[in-house]
Amino acid sequence: MPSATVEPGSLRERTKVCGNQDCPSRGRPLPWSAFYAHGKWPDGTMRRPQAKCKRCSNAHRAQWARENKAKTQAARKRYWQHVRERMATDPEFAAEYREEKHFYNADYRRRCGKKPRPRRSSRSPRVLVDAGPFAEWLRARDGGDAVEIAKGVGTWAVTVRNIMDGKVSRVKISTVDAALTFAGEPHRLDELYPLNG
Repeated sequence: MPSATVEPGSLRERTKVCGNQDCPSRGRPLPWSAFYAHGKWPDGTMRRPQAKCKRCSNAHRAQWARENKAKTQAARKRYWQHVRERMATDPEFAAEYREEKHFYNADYRRRCGKKPRPRRSSRSPRVLVDAGPFAEWLRARDGGDAVEIAKGVGTWAVTVRNIMDGKVSRVKISTVDAALTFAGEPHRLDELYPLNG
């Protein structure tokens, strides 16, 4: 009986029967290319296939996702709430989290053939203020101008729209400062957020 593994660079066409009894292949041997890899050689070639074929594996994952959708969403919501609360109370964790996020984002862009975004350092302390005055300033401007401001500041256009629509209650003072500076109105920071206000 042949070994379950294949040496790197082997040209032998290996086959395997899907482990799912309800597989549409109905017990016919399938090539290894129809399976996901359970193990790989150092050169990246498949060493051992998974028990189920790709079609059955995808169907099983899709079924599991449908059955556990509410549970998964609730767990994700709890996780990000915990992260936000800890970032607000633990400056050391917040700094490590941002550093790790920047590292993985840069690595992902490199693997996609894109140039990593430069690291931006906050020009102001991480202070949250009421988003109302800033939202009024944005609404007084043209919508396209607000999108250009978002690009200049380095944030998402949808974030600016959410601030304009009143969906965001708090905003970083550094974001306001950067937007006013980009628009050529840095003097309005004291007007929107007076120190004695």
